[in-house]
Amino acid sequence: FTTSSMQIEASRKLGFSANQTMRTAQKLYEGTEIDGETTGLITYMRTDSVIMSKDAIAEVRTYVIKKLGENYIPNEPRVYKSKAKNAQEAHECIRPTNINLDPSYLKKYLNVDEYKLYEIIWQRAVSSQMASAIIDQVSVNIENENSDIIFRSNGSSIKFPGMLAVYQESKEEDKKEDEEKDSNLLPPLNTDDALNLIKAEKNQHFTMPPPRYTEASLVKKLEELGIGRPSTYASIIKVLQDREYVILDKKRFNPHDRGRVVSVFLENYFNKYVEYDFTADMENQLDEISDGKLDWKEVIKKFWDTFKKLCDDTIGKSNREIIDVLDNALGPHFFPPMGEDKDRKCPICENGRIGLKVGKFGGFVGCSNYPECKYTVQFNQIKDAKNGVLTGPKEIGIYPETGEVITIREGPYGVYMQVGEGTDEKKPKRVSIPKNFEPDEIGLNTAIQLLALPRKLGFHPDNNLTISAGIGMYGPYILHNKKYKGLEKTDNILDVGLERAIELIAKPTIRGNATLKTYGEHPEEKKEITAHDGKYGFYVKCGKINASLLGDQAVENINLEDAIKLINDRKIKMGQKVAKKKIPKKKAKSKKKNNK
Repeated sequence: FTTSSMQIEASRKLGFSANQTMRTAQKLYEGTEIDGETTGLITYMRTDSVIMSKDAIAEVRTYVIKKLGENYIPNEPRVYKSKAKNAQEAHECIRPTNINLDPSYLKKYLNVDEYKLYEIIWQRAVSSQMASAIIDQVSVNIENENSDIIFRSNGSSIKFPGMLAVYQESKEEDKKEDEEKDSNLLPPLNTDDALNLIKAEKNQHFTMPPPRYTEASLVKKLEELGIGRPSTYASIIKVLQDREYVILDKKRFNPHDRGRVVSVFLENYFNKYVEYDFTADMENQLDEISDGKLDWKEVIKKFWDTFKKLCDDTIGKSNREIIDVLDNALGPHFFPPMGEDKDRKCPICENGRIGLKVGKFGGFVGCSNYPECKYTVQFNQIKDAKNGVLTGPKEIGIYPETGEVITIREGPYGVYMQVGEGTDEKKPKRVSIPKNFEPDEIGLNTAIQLLALPRKLGFHPDNNLTISAGIGMYGPYILHNKKYKGLEKTDNILDVGLERAIELIAKPTIRGNATLKTYGEHPEEKKEITAHDGKYGFYVKCGKINASLLGDQAVENINLEDAIKLINDRKIKMGQKVAKKKIPKKKAKSKKKNNK
């Protein structure tokens, strides 16, 4: 395995994300306690090399002969060479450190994910040095009595399993379904057999557009184009999802409207830097710098001069000009079929033109008659299931207290309900819709109950203080003694009672994310520095100070000194003082005087 092929195979075979694969591989690399001794189970997991050491090859061949026999190994050891662009083969391939530690033996020492990943790494390494499989191809011609109609069926049968006795590579998701239909094993047949004709269902096939990328196919494409390095594939995919540029649906990435806007902006104003070959070309230049063929200062100056000018030119453009470019490019997507003015009629005032706008929380669709017409729709607004056209707020009914219309909308923080449109002096009444409520199924009674929150549940028996339930910025909560307690996924904010609220209050509050690694104690803070994975990526934590990992830093490849520097830099940004390292003063050398 290389890093990319491991991520691809773990995605196809095990359903792991690239991030999950790398975390699990990191644990296997760091080691597991086996019979009282910590043992690293695999070689370094960030590599684009397919080279296996001579000792490892000999170990595999010996193991195969012992377990399967000499006919399962080729006469000569197999040697592989990398096909990846700009491959840096400083490491070996990803393989077990000890082939004799087979998965069945290690199962009791590993968790489920570690065992599954180790198993395919072990199988792949062993099979890579085994003899090829021998497969018989079978072709059958089926004729009618008059021999004027001929059908042909192709199949295969395994004569000698070879490497397939240990490992079989998974097929690409895009081809797998069709190949399975066409690769049915043929039944036993003899020449001139009479066959019975069975009436089958008619299946009509249509030409389909190319399938969306999965994590596996995206990693494969990145590698083919020379974009990124083995250590960056997982972080690239994580950023795409964390920033909601894409949405993962049925294991495939679908572009989010936010991602479309960013892509169009970059293609129009920073086209050179988002071309497929930019990263690969930069890697080539870096290789030439390391070989002494290029001056690194000249390369950086050339890059910076061009990039700085492009940034200045873009910053100098008016917002209106940039929005018009985005609006024109994305018109057919947001306002099908062509994005023309006739497709952009405002559904509220009926004489305004709806188009792209930019606000405090990013892009949205709004009416040209603003502020007279306050029609706005977020990019992630509910869409009509039939034709994909943005429909705007969904009406629920009349709010009895004010006589205004209750609508369901979607904003930057999710789906919410709103009463009326409000005025410049008074904001409309709003309430977030909890995640365990289906917006399409909310009726008028449920809407009125949600808008009536918070509600009083009763008094706590220990201190006689009021307990209430409501919905806040972070979702449904229980409030008691000025302390908030979040509801669990199975709780319904409208049904939760006093007894359940007291039970939730009694539960201890668990804050923060799980600790991924502990580096040691900060010399000034006298507190442990730990690593965590948060909403915006990996970070280190020391007491109340959090500092994000920078650039290509990873949890596993920074040490205590690096972690302390990250914490100290964060303290400086927060305006806190950082103690400077004391440099010991040199003592003056004494001069001896000769008294005569």
